[in-house]
Amino acid sequence: MSNEEMIAAIKACAEKLGRAPTTLELELETGGRLRRGQVAKRFGTYTRALTECGLKRHDSARPYAMMELFLAWATVARKVKRVPSICDYRAEATVTDACLLRRFGRWGQVHMGMLKFLEAEKLEAEWGDVAEIIRQHTSASSTVARRATASEASAPGEQVAAQIRELKRSTERNVPQMDDRPLYGDPISNPAMSHAPTNENGVMVLFGAMARELGFLIMRVQAAFPDCEAMRRTQGGRWQKVLIEFEFESRSFSLHLHDPAACDLIVCWVHNWKECPVEVVELGSLLSG
Repeated sequence: MSNEEMIAAIKACAEKLGRAPTTLELELETGGRLRRGQVAKRFGTYTRALTECGLKRHDSARPYAMMELFLAWATVARKVKRVPSICDYRAEATVTDACLLRRFGRWGQVHMGMLKFLEAEKLEAEWGDVAEIIRQHTSASSTVARRATASEASAPGEQVAAQIRELKRSTERNVPQMDDRPLYGDPISNPAMSHAPTNENGVMVLFGAMARELGFLIMRVQAAFPDCEAMRRTQGGRWQKVLIEFEFESRSFSLHLHDPAACDLIVCWVHNWKECPVEVVELGSLLSG
């Protein structure tokens, strides 16, 4: 396929969608004739190809206004009648959860950010039911926390226990590491792994254990870039194939000189690449949330 034919195919797909297509949409619309990475290989990057077509990228990397993020999240909350889990959100939302995670840091902070925005913009006349959902969720969480604190305070010897904990922390800071023994990450609350990943392979194993819960089905794993092909659950119970690259830190994607146009998703433990043009799933923030 010539450059002119590729440009014509991109323009035709954009006209049908009303916006610039993603690489996955382009592959599907052309029946696989234009596979992801093929356009980028010819033009240097997919973004350059879109520029040749007079188009701009419209994907999870673009900045969304806070009102857009609120409407996407609040609509899901209203539909499921609770503060949505990340899986609830992914199954119903029109804006990717990566945009919310970039804005709020971790999923456990999203609902409070939405409540603050709702109150600041005086949206309760239209979204009062959502405000009540958030407040009830927050109240229930606070009650559980107070009970836990009261239980600890009433336990015998709590003062001694606190002194022991402080002594333990102080001791840990001075414990030397043995060079002939492996190092492990902090303990995590996941039934498949007792400790946090410390490298890319650990991220791959943990994602495999969490994949179904996060709405993925792994199809294939390979040594070449990108690392993984998987099916991802989208709106209405439909599934789409996505290409995934595993990294311990998201910024390693750039250091490894990977092509963003040939990958749909970075799965990592630590997301530390603010300008990342690819959607990111940060396992560390999901487990801490």
